[in-house]
Amino acid sequence: MPGRVQTVEERTAGMQELDGYFPLYWDDRTGSLWLSVPRVGVDFLYAGGLAAGLGSNDIGLDRGQEGGGRIVRFERVGPRLMLVQGNQSFRSSSVNPAERKSVEDSFAKSILWGFTIEAESNGQVLVDATDFFLRDNLGAGNSLRPGAYRLDRTRSAFYMARTSAFLKNSEIEVTLTFTNEAGGGGRGGGGPSQGPTQIGVAGGGGGRGGLTSGTVASVTPSPEAVTLREHFSFVELPDDKFQVRADDPRAGYTGLEYMDYSTPIGEPMVKPPHSNQFWTKPGRRTFATRPIRT
Repeated sequence: MPGRVQTVEERTAGMQELDGYFPLYWDDRTGSLWLSVPRVGVDFLYAGGLAAGLGSNDIGLDRGQEGGGRIVRFERVGPRLMLVQGNQSFRSSSVNPAERKSVEDSFAKSILWGFTIEAESNGQVLVDATDFFLRDNLGAGNSLRPGAYRLDRTRSAFYMARTSAFLKNSEIEVTLTFTNEAGGGGRGGGGPSQGPTQIGVAGGGGGRGGLTSGTVASVTPSPEAVTLREHFSFVELPDDKFQVRADDPRAGYTGLEYMDYSTPIGEPMVKPPHSNQFWTKPGRRTFATRPIRT
């Protein structure tokens, strides 16, 4: 006979609680971050980006660089909790549920992660989210060159100074260290060896232009170990009163387009792009304004 499932309160005893949209629990003893999921089957925005970058124009990976957003939801299957990304590129605007379901099942979804439910109470389930967040979610390591960089979990951890939860969003930040499996850090790229020059070694390595050589070695104190920070957000989506706006090419942003399989014959299936918008409440001034001088 299976044992009793622990409650969320029992399993998180002694942890630091960060209450919010998705409550977080920080276990300082093990360096683990736990996630409480109060709502299953509800879409929300999962977004990420670089909080602390590399500093190389050639490689990229700039501070503040966005990693894109995904509309996802949690779905429970027995003792497992799946993070599922639906397919937003192919849809049906039909009022017929069966037709919408037919289109939904015709195109693949993506299960981004599978969690084991460790505790539950009052409709909430608790999972250990350490392995989900403490990885290279943005694929930053693939851009580091020259050499083959891999994430070193022993030199990676949660950055609690910028990990918190609020009423409509939960924020998580991690410090990730990538090591060069080649062992040399790619110093052959012409970048300078940072720090004091060793006795018997002439020059600083790289000469003129070394600081802009386009290699990891040119911008990292020790190129065999590159430490960056990645930030992730779980954000509540706007309600059904949110008005979608058609994309205007003069805005300078790439719009979002999709195919509607309920389009009447003779009309284009590919719908005009929708603009990327910031969500603010009507009537709320989000920044100070002043009259424009002419």
